[in-house]
Amino acid sequence: MTTNNESSGGKSATESLYNSVKEKLNKTYPEIKPCIYKVPEELRKLNKSAYNPRVVSIGPIHNNNDDDKEEQHLKATEHIKEAYTNKLLCRIAGKSASAEEKADGMREALKACSTAMLDLEARALNCYAESLKPIDNKKNPEPRTAEKLLIDGCFILELLYRSSLKNC
Repeated sequence: MTTNNESSGGKSATESLYNSVKEKLNKTYPEIKPCIYKVPEELRKLNKSAYNPRVVSIGPIHNNNDDDKEEQHLKATEHIKEAYTNKLLCRIAGKSASAEEKADGMREALKACSTAMLDLEARALNCYAESLKPIDNKKNPEPRTAEKLLIDGCFILELLYRSSLKNC
């Protein structure tokens, strides 16, 4: 008699699934083509609420530009995304014996995430159909596209984590 986790050939269902997914992931895929498009202005004008974020923006298209009066309401959620990012980094750092060790762990996690994001920034921006200028903060002239992607990515991970806890 076989269990749900075993097939008649003796391989476990887990092993079979693992091998199947591993085979698919080992395939070489062509270069990523643009898959994120900005809605043309003519269409946006017809129904702005259908195309503009209402609560939170993710990614560099709606970047809370100080000059864009229509997107000022999105600034209110930026501090929430930063708080979620902080909580995720805190969790990555783990439960350390001292506050200093936890702070060191958070610094290391942030450095690792920053390095990874800088390495992936160009690839991520290539997913956008139109050329996006790096996000410039008028107070800080350095481009902050990688910062936006890092904070937004951490926010999504923490949001999913918290959501999964509620569903248990």
